[in-house]
Amino acid sequence: MNTSTCRPIVRSFSKTTLSNQTRRLIAARKPARAALAPSKVQKDSPDDHGRISTSRNNASAKRSGSSTQPSSSPSKSYEQILPPTDLLNTAYDSGALHITPEKAMEFFREFLTADMVNSPGWQRRVCLNNDIDPCTLGLLAGILENCEDAAQRRFGGNLLAIAAKFGDRAANLKRVHQANKTGQLRLVPDALAQVGLMAKKGDDPQAMTLLGMVCFSQGKEVQALEWLRKATAGSLDFHGAADALVLQGRILAAKDKEAARAAFQRAATELNDPEAYFRLGALTKPNSEAQHEYLLQAASSGILEACHNVGMIHVSKFGTETNMTSLDDYELARDWTLIAAEGGFGLSMLNMAQMCRSVGERKEGMRWLQKAAKRPEVREEAESLIEQWSS
Repeated sequence: MNTSTCRPIVRSFSKTTLSNQTRRLIAARKPARAALAPSKVQKDSPDDHGRISTSRNNASAKRSGSSTQPSSSPSKSYEQILPPTDLLNTAYDSGALHITPEKAMEFFREFLTADMVNSPGWQRRVCLNNDIDPCTLGLLAGILENCEDAAQRRFGGNLLAIAAKFGDRAANLKRVHQANKTGQLRLVPDALAQVGLMAKKGDDPQAMTLLGMVCFSQGKEVQALEWLRKATAGSLDFHGAADALVLQGRILAAKDKEAARAAFQRAATELNDPEAYFRLGALTKPNSEAQHEYLLQAASSGILEACHNVGMIHVSKFGTETNMTSLDDYELARDWTLIAAEGGFGLSMLNMAQMCRSVGERKEGMRWLQKAAKRPEVREEAESLIEQWSS
């Protein structure tokens, strides 16, 4: 097999959703650590009043043939914006939601109707009428943001903005986190100011971590490192602690590898964070037993780059051996490379193609090259191999 594509991975870590087949392959080794599902990102910023776009409602109403005039009974289009009752029931049964699903539905309907009237102070009044505090409003927003329908998610984004305006801590943190991920911090100045105030009080490591991430995204690495160190100076018993340590390590790696290693090590040993294991592998002696262990920990949790690198470690054990007659002869090299390839990792797709060709499975190898050609990072190399194999 041509191992020219078996080069080490130096790109930044990224979380990728794995296919069912990939998950089954990983499960045969070490159970993957449960990952938090990212929330749906709110793409449409609310207007100055946190209102739902009237033009969007009008268009929806026209499609359904209903009137957009305010009424005591919301139109059918409003009903389509409401979340599935199963989600509300689950939140209520778990104790997270302290109002009944029926009461939540009443609130949603009254809110949507009042939004069309837009009388002064209507948002707060509707919340008070239904005993909805800012925390509950933020929770309802989160339920909507995790719905499948785009209109439901937009409604959730608007409720989240209002919850943040009313002072809900979690809503302000979430808005800033979402905006920082999408490069839209300019759209949430009030929420960012609130997060800054929370961080400066000195007793909110989650706010400190988020402010550190914001500083990092703005290129302010000195300030970012300061906030991240403050956040992790004490207990790591807070959401985002591993992210804080890993980002510290990333910042430190350019100038102080030992300090970076210490940050990654703490995230790995105290929080069992897979990205920390992956980055420890990058700082460890190549082809050493320690590097293999770190990468295996990361790969077993589903990090595709780590799966690829573990596969390449096993490929290297074959040396110049060329008497392979089936893919099974590649053993763990094939297994880990297949996991990464099935997960969408371009270099592993190329390597699967080479493995297939080396054992006479040219058609399957070409299939992998065609898949790789759809990945921007390896498209040129894949197309070149397709041309060579077709000539």
